[in-house]
Amino acid sequence: MLTPSNNPEGQTAWPIDENDPSDGSPYTSARPVRDGESDHGGSGTPGDFASTHPTIAARAHNQGAVWSTRGLVINIVIPLLILAAGAGFVVAIGSVQPQARPTPDNSSVGRLKRLPAAQVTQVYSLQELGKPLELRVDGVVVPHREVQLAAEVAGRVIEKSPLCRAGNFVKEGQLLIKIDPTDYEQEVLRLSRMRDQDYEALKEVDQEIENANMSLDIARQDITLAEREVARLRSLPKGFVSEGEIDLAQKALLQSTQSRIAIENQKNLLAARRGRLEAAERLATTQLETAKINLQRCEVRSVADGVIVREDAEVNSFIQRGNPIVTLEDVSKAEVAVNLRMDQLYWVLDQNRESRLGGASVGDGIDSSQGRDGYSIPLTPALIEYEVSGMGGRTYRWNGTLVRYDGIGMDSRSRTVPVKIEVDQPNRLLQPDGSETLSASPSALVRGMYVSVRLLIKPQTPLVAIPSDAIRPGNRIWQFSVDPSVLTEPLPGEPAGGGETASDNAPVAPTKIDPFDPAMWTAGRVTVRGNLTPVDSLYLGESEENTANGSRTFGDKSMVRGQRRYWVCDVQGSGIVGGDYVVTSPLGELGPDLGDAALSVRVMSESLSP
Repeated sequence: MLTPSNNPEGQTAWPIDENDPSDGSPYTSARPVRDGESDHGGSGTPGDFASTHPTIAARAHNQGAVWSTRGLVINIVIPLLILAAGAGFVVAIGSVQPQARPTPDNSSVGRLKRLPAAQVTQVYSLQELGKPLELRVDGVVVPHREVQLAAEVAGRVIEKSPLCRAGNFVKEGQLLIKIDPTDYEQEVLRLSRMRDQDYEALKEVDQEIENANMSLDIARQDITLAEREVARLRSLPKGFVSEGEIDLAQKALLQSTQSRIAIENQKNLLAARRGRLEAAERLATTQLETAKINLQRCEVRSVADGVIVREDAEVNSFIQRGNPIVTLEDVSKAEVAVNLRMDQLYWVLDQNRESRLGGASVGDGIDSSQGRDGYSIPLTPALIEYEVSGMGGRTYRWNGTLVRYDGIGMDSRSRTVPVKIEVDQPNRLLQPDGSETLSASPSALVRGMYVSVRLLIKPQTPLVAIPSDAIRPGNRIWQFSVDPSVLTEPLPGEPAGGGETASDNAPVAPTKIDPFDPAMWTAGRVTVRGNLTPVDSLYLGESEENTANGSRTFGDKSMVRGQRRYWVCDVQGSGIVGGDYVVTSPLGELGPDLGDAALSVRVMSESLSP
C-alpha cells in the first residue's frame, strides 16, 4: 500500500510503486483507463480530476500565480522605468545652455584666418627646366638591311665554313662557301696562254715593221742614186751618151720607186695587222680578267658584319648561278618601326630649323630645302628602352635618331603615321652617366624586340609643366594670384561694404592662446583657367624643381629623379606662363562654368617663395 511522505519543501510526495506499470508521475493514473473516463485517471472532467488529486491541483494553481506576477513586471513595470529614465535624460540635457558665439574678428588678421586655406604649386616652363618634350611611343625593332648572298658562278660546293650556320655572327670578308674552282682555274690558264700568244704576234709584227722601215730607207737611198744617175747622164754633151743608156737609168729609177712603194704598202699592212693583234690582246686580257673574277667568285664571303638568318647550300651540292646561298642581316645598324598619332607628329614637326637638319649642314650631304618640301621629317633624337621580363624591371637603353617616314601616308587600319628610328650602334648600351659600353645582356638590339621609345623634342610652341593633381576635370586649373585687397572685401555671409572700421582694428582681449600666425599666410584669389591641352607626363624631383627656381644648374649628377608627376601642357590662350601658381588642394565647388567669380583663399607664404 502507498502512503504519502513529506519532502523538505513541506509538500506531500507520493512514493513510486516499483510494481506500478506507469512512469511514476503523480499525474498518471495507476489503473487502466476505462470507458467514459479521461486519461487523467478520473471520470473525464476537471472537477473529477481535482477531486481525485487535490495536491496536484494546488501545485498547478500556485505555479499559475507565479507566472502572472512575472508577466506584470515585464510588461508594465520595466517599460515605465525606461520611460522615466529617458525623460530624466532629456530634462538633464535640455538644461545645459550653449556657449555664446564669440563676436567675429573683422580685423585683417581675423579676416585672413577665416579665408579657406589652399595649397599651391609653381608652374614651370619647359624652357627653364631645360628638359625636352618627351613623347613615349611603342615600337618594334626591324633589320636595317637584309642581304641575300647568291652564287655568282655555277659549280659544286666543296667547302662550307663552320660559322656558316643560321644564328652565327660573321664579320665582313669572312669565307662562307667555296665552290670547286677547277674549271675557272683552267679558263684563267687558257686565256693567259692566249694573251701570251697575242703578245708574241705583236712582237713579230713590230719586228716586221722595223724591217720594213729599214728597207724603206734603203729604197729611198736607191731612188736618190737612180735620180742622180739619170741627171748625170742628161747633163753630158749630146753624143756622149746614147738614148739606150739614158733609158736604162730611168728604168732603174722606176724600179727603185716601185720598191719604195711596195715597202710602204707592206708597212701599212703591218700597222693594220698590229692594230688587229692589239685588239685581240685587249680582248684576251679582258677575258682573262673575267676568268680571274669568276675564280674569285668561287669563294663566297660576307659583305658586311652581320648575323646569318638563313642558309640554302650544303657541301657537295651543285648550285647554279643566281641560286641563293645565305641570307645575312646587317647588324652595323638597327631600326625601330614606330607609329605616331597625328597629335604626336604635330609636335615632331613643330621644331626649329636646326632641329629639322639635325645639326648638319648642306656640306654633309643634306639638301638645304629639307624640312620645307612637306615630305621630310626633322631629325629628332630618341631614347630606346627595353625592359627584360622576369628581371625585376631591369631596363636597357640605346641612343637613336628619328630619320624618316616609313613610306608615305597613314596606315589605313590604325590611322597612324609609320616612321623609322635609326640606331647607329645597336650593340652599345647607354649607361646612367651618359657613356656607352658594349652590351652584356641582352646581347644587342635585335629584330623583333618590343621596345619603348622616348622622342626628345624641342618644340617652338611654349609649353609649361603643371602638377597632375592641379588639373581638374575638363582640363581646367585653378590659378592663384596674390591679392591683399581680398581682406577688405566682404566675406560670404557679410553685408556688402562691410570693410574694416576703427572698432575692427581695436585689439581683442584673447580668451585663449591662438596658434594662428598671419606672417605665415598670404591672401589671394583663385581663378578658373581652361583651354589646356595635356601633351605628355613628366616626373620632377625636388632638386629639379629647385633648378627651375634658379638654385641649381640643370644637369647636376646629384639630382635624383622623384615621383611627383607633372603634365606638359599647351596653354596658349589660357594666360598661364612659367612662374604662375596653381591650386593643388580641394576647394569644393569652384567655377563649374568659366566666368564665375574668383574665390578668395589664403596660402602658406613659404610655398610662394622662390
